[in-house]
Amino acid sequence: MWALGGIDAFLYGSRTIIVEGLELLNGPLRELLLASVTLLLVASMLCYAPRICGHVQLRVDVYVLELCSEISRYLIVFDGLWTTSVWDQILPALKDNRHGSRIIITTRNVSIAEHVGGLYRLPLLSCDDSNMLFFRRTLFGSKDDCPSQFRELSEKMLSRCGQLPLAITVITDLLPKDRVLEEWQKVCDSIERGNGMENIRRVLKHSYDDLPPDLQRCLLCLSIFPEGYEIGRDSLVQRWMAEDLIRGKHGQNLQELGESYFSELVNSNMIQPIEFDGSGRDLVYRVPVTTLDLIVDLSIRENFVTILPSLQRTDLPSEVQRLSLRGSNNKHELKAIKNIDQVSSLSLFNGAGLMQPLSKFQGLQVLHLQKCDSVKNEGDSVKNERDSVKNEGVSVKNEGDSVKNEDLNGLESLDKLRYLVLGSSHITEIPKMIGKLRHLQILDLTATRVKELPSSIGKLTKLRRLLINRSTEVPDKIIGKLEALEELVGIDISKSPNILQEIGTMPELRVLSIALWSWDEHHTTLLSQIICKLAMKKLRHLSICSCCLLDLKPDLKPDLQPVLQLEKLEIQGSIFEKLPTWINGLTHLRSLSIEIYSLENNALEVLGELELLFLSLVAKRTSGEKLVIMTNKFCTLETFLLFSRATAIEFEQGAMEKLQRLKLTLQASLTKTDHLGLDTLSSLEHVQVEIICISATDGDVKVAEAAIRSMIGNNPRKPRLEMKRIVEGYMEEDKKKESECEIEVEDEDQEALRMTKPEEQTVTAKKKKSRRARKKNKRHY
Repeated sequence: MWALGGIDAFLYGSRTIIVEGLELLNGPLRELLLASVTLLLVASMLCYAPRICGHVQLRVDVYVLELCSEISRYLIVFDGLWTTSVWDQILPALKDNRHGSRIIITTRNVSIAEHVGGLYRLPLLSCDDSNMLFFRRTLFGSKDDCPSQFRELSEKMLSRCGQLPLAITVITDLLPKDRVLEEWQKVCDSIERGNGMENIRRVLKHSYDDLPPDLQRCLLCLSIFPEGYEIGRDSLVQRWMAEDLIRGKHGQNLQELGESYFSELVNSNMIQPIEFDGSGRDLVYRVPVTTLDLIVDLSIRENFVTILPSLQRTDLPSEVQRLSLRGSNNKHELKAIKNIDQVSSLSLFNGAGLMQPLSKFQGLQVLHLQKCDSVKNEGDSVKNERDSVKNEGVSVKNEGDSVKNEDLNGLESLDKLRYLVLGSSHITEIPKMIGKLRHLQILDLTATRVKELPSSIGKLTKLRRLLINRSTEVPDKIIGKLEALEELVGIDISKSPNILQEIGTMPELRVLSIALWSWDEHHTTLLSQIICKLAMKKLRHLSICSCCLLDLKPDLKPDLQPVLQLEKLEIQGSIFEKLPTWINGLTHLRSLSIEIYSLENNALEVLGELELLFLSLVAKRTSGEKLVIMTNKFCTLETFLLFSRATAIEFEQGAMEKLQRLKLTLQASLTKTDHLGLDTLSSLEHVQVEIICISATDGDVKVAEAAIRSMIGNNPRKPRLEMKRIVEGYMEEDKKKESECEIEVEDEDQEALRMTKPEEQTVTAKKKKSRRARKKNKRHY
């Protein structure tokens, strides 16, 4: 139904026509049609009314809804609910007649679904399902029947669909109905340029239009990043702040406001989480291809971001505000920019060269120079520190036009700069006069190979976030001068033990991530004291990466426990003999990552009493044969990562009632999986299982996999399951065959030993002993 007279004509005119027509009918047919047309009318009202008249309050037709509730049994689907206030107006009209009626609401916004209740998250299509849907809608009918030359183009187009059924449907509708490769190539090229995506943009733009203006600008800022780019929450919020995109009220915390903006974009499905970090929060995000296509189109239309080279436009705007360079052939375009000294944001990706001296960009507030061999963002600072440790000493590949030391000439003249990220491994030093950047707030050198910070760093009195590589040396008496510093990441205090004293004096420090590669008892005591001192101030997150056996004993006296504000504790590479007793004194702790050699019976009870949201627990041994997650423990836990070598693991009925994400790493030859209890976890949404295959047969692993699949299948929530095998190369053959083979080898050894000369017997015996040792070591591992 449609009416040109505005919202009143649409709602009431439709109702009048439908109700008067139904008065002419009687009996079951009337009830059936009443249910059908009521569903049609309500869905139409909810989907189209706000788009017809703009942002006005929807006047819900309660009369029609009350008619619906008189039917003996009904099913109503509200498609595309866009605000909680609409639901609050509809709900009173839907009376429960206790005849088994059902109501289904669909929405793009998670917060609306949570407000309604009974949330069920529709996952993205799997890769197999995406392939099946795509090729079924082509003239070939299936992937197997698609010729290889067409399959290559199809997979390229499918990659732009982001596993979304709507995108697959729209793109396949554009495909030719004949087998002309050139025509398919034209469609593929057109999609790459963003053509033919208008239907998807129109649907997604509804979500964009519902966002407040500040949030719209923050979303458009994501068009700066290339397709597939991985984004970190904290770094993006800091960038928004540097670009003045977050405008809070007087006295409002902009960091917290920015994080709420980010969460709203995630809840609106504009940004998708990829993986999770040690705090339980999502670490890495990605903008879906369909959403990126929309915001790039909007950014270009509104001159919010200028992308070079651009497939959407050939001419440059008269004024450039934000510049994103994606390749090395931008020399002529850069020279054509008339207001280059007024560009406020410059980002280089994928091997883009500067082509112009930095000193010409005098208006820069944000400078982001990314290495070309990756599209990953700086992401999370702690994760980068781990990656930098992992990649230490690896030879650098040819990075073409990647940024080098000499490209940073003139950097110190950019006195408006607030945000600086350098991401090229060719950068080994930064300008000595960087201290002239008196407005600099963010400095990220994680992905560089800077050997030493210049002493002028101490003059950056507004610096709030300093991220470095663990191989970067920090001169003494520098860090203590940065009194505004809130986050310090990647510093190796074993190289400069005196820095610990300086860190202890920092009044604003909230996040501290340090590395320890050599240590002694004196420094352990000092670190414990520093942790206590900082936790009584503003320290919230503490991460320690070490290869040493730490014996931290912070003096957490009962009178100090209420004022300790530590929320996240992450200790990697160092194993505690048992659970430290001082852990239960951290009453504000919400995230814990810890490795324990021997997990005692009461350790899980102690951890279960903490109000944790995230727990990563590595337990090498358990005091009992079974590791039991008890009922009424871990009542707040949402994410649980567990590595255990217990012979049995069991989640009791009612345990971890809020757990949404679970990752289990277990050894098939040790741990029985038949009574795990995964089917009893009532809030579970996503399960990852890693099965270690060492000393297990293929049959053992298959039994474990089948048991886990069965339990997940019986879970009412139907969580998404990802399962993979680890170190399959160490799997054992059938035990009986192996035993027979070993006996045969022993007999051959004895026979060979008798046939050799005496002086050769010693050598043969050593070889046999060596073979046995290798077999023993393999089993032990």
